[in-house]
Amino acid sequence: MPHVRFAEGKHVFSVRTFLNPGWQSRFQFRCINCSGVNRIAVHMLEPAAPCKELQGTVAAAANAVATERLQRTGAAAKMPVPPPMRNKMLCPPPQNGPCWGYVDQAVNVGSLLEQPATKSSSVETIDDSKTNSYVTFLLESEDRLPARLRRKLFHRRAAICFYPDDASPSGWLVGYAQFRMDSADVMAFVGFVGFFGIALPLVCFVTFLLHLNKQQRCKQHVQELRLQYQRDQLQQELHQQSSPWTSNATGAAAASSTT
Repeated sequence: MPHVRFAEGKHVFSVRTFLNPGWQSRFQFRCINCSGVNRIAVHMLEPAAPCKELQGTVAAAANAVATERLQRTGAAAKMPVPPPMRNKMLCPPPQNGPCWGYVDQAVNVGSLLEQPATKSSSVETIDDSKTNSYVTFLLESEDRLPARLRRKLFHRRAAICFYPDDASPSGWLVGYAQFRMDSADVMAFVGFVGFFGIALPLVCFVTFLLHLNKQQRCKQHVQELRLQYQRDQLQQELHQQSSPWTSNATGAAAASSTT
């Protein structure tokens, strides 16, 4: 049987929902005799049961224990007797442990990481000075989480459980996990919304204004050319009408000079 140790700290899963949905993460902890049949699974923690107020004999017994403890420490003479413990809460323990259930009931299942050199079902192992060794499990998913499941995962801790094989009815708690949005994916989504929602309409509006201004200037230029052309035609017509009068006047002047 494998022997595992609890991994301190909280493992973080960066979930992508916009580009390349899913996640890929490596979980490392100490394990002895791990093999390719071992699995780790991520289970959502069940919400805590509602707490009830201490009343009746339970409250009296708790009050007596607290008073006796104060008397033993010698602080009973300085502190007044506490009131009945009606405001104290009794929280029952959960019915099942965090790793209760089969592997197929988990949110995500991870397997041992294969060695690139041997291409076998072994694990990437880093031996330390002691007999314990670190093993790496790969947790990955390509499914897009629905909104209902994201609300549950992003606001609660999840349990990472170790299973000796796929048929085990329950696993061993080896760590805690936390799901959060991937920063690069969020930046890509913000950039997409900012470009297609703000930048692209603004560029289109500015382009439309420039095109409208260009069209107005073209209309003014065409109107000025038309007026100039009409002015030139009017001058030519006036010149043609004035030319016969000048010719008649010169002929009359020549005839009078001869007489």
